[in-house]
Amino acid sequence: MRAAEPDVEIIVVDNNSGDGSVDAVRNAYPGVKLVENDTNNGFAAACNAGAALATGSAFFFLNSDTVIRQNTIRLLLAALANDPALGAVGPRNVGREGEEQDSVEPLPSPKNELSGRQRRQERAVAKALVSEGQSIAGQAYLCGAALMVRREAFEQVGGFDERFFFYYEDADLCARLAEAGWDICQVRECEIIHYGGGSSREVGVGAIIEMHRSRHYYIRKHYGDLQAERVRVKNMLTRLRRTVIGLPIIVATLGLAPRIRKRFLTNYSVLVWMIRGMPERDSSVYRRSFGNWS
Repeated sequence: MRAAEPDVEIIVVDNNSGDGSVDAVRNAYPGVKLVENDTNNGFAAACNAGAALATGSAFFFLNSDTVIRQNTIRLLLAALANDPALGAVGPRNVGREGEEQDSVEPLPSPKNELSGRQRRQERAVAKALVSEGQSIAGQAYLCGAALMVRREAFEQVGGFDERFFFYYEDADLCARLAEAGWDICQVRECEIIHYGGGSSREVGVGAIIEMHRSRHYYIRKHYGDLQAERVRVKNMLTRLRRTVIGLPIIVATLGLAPRIRKRFLTNYSVLVWMIRGMPERDSSVYRRSFGNWS
């Protein structure tokens, strides 16, 4: 909403926040297009709803816990204008203290989900491509906290897959853009401040569960049921191991150490969710045990 970023159409999609955000935006920014959902439809669906109203040649999807640095939008638009092969671009993400965040990550795959070493190697390759100004298409994806997508490319691949409720919708979009022949680059000259974790902190363990659900769906969508089941079993065994290791520590500390207690409860809750067959968000067992996203 900076005056230094001209010709920008601003659309805010509110997923039934209930915290006064709608009134705050309406009162402070009367020129903003406002979409008020009566339920939480998820990040992907909200982005698609905003894109459906937009009239520009590019869409800049931006999380609510971000601050745009001056000229960021100018630089991203210039990158798209200068290279017609670019389908998506993104800035560097930094934290509140200016620390660099991992805003480029390897695309999930059975190999890097089952091997930490493989994931580290692929992350190193992605960072090298970014540092050289090369396209990461087909190998890595840009963080959806701040992602600009060319309208033509976005519409060609059908936008975000709304079956991703929370997490990995950005990975899936970048994977499909790459499959359609578009390049994807990070523009290192611009950055945003990304505070991170705003929505996930409110929901707690439910956010971790939804991360696992989205990762499972991504692997199943791109690699098939068998590979998705391999990854699910591996993740379940990892949570089981961490729960077993954490139990005597909880007993020894009488559950009085907040960080230890939180870590144990997270591992235990995710394990229970997986054992119960990964119940859906709108099921009664999910809402009783893991929270209500509506």
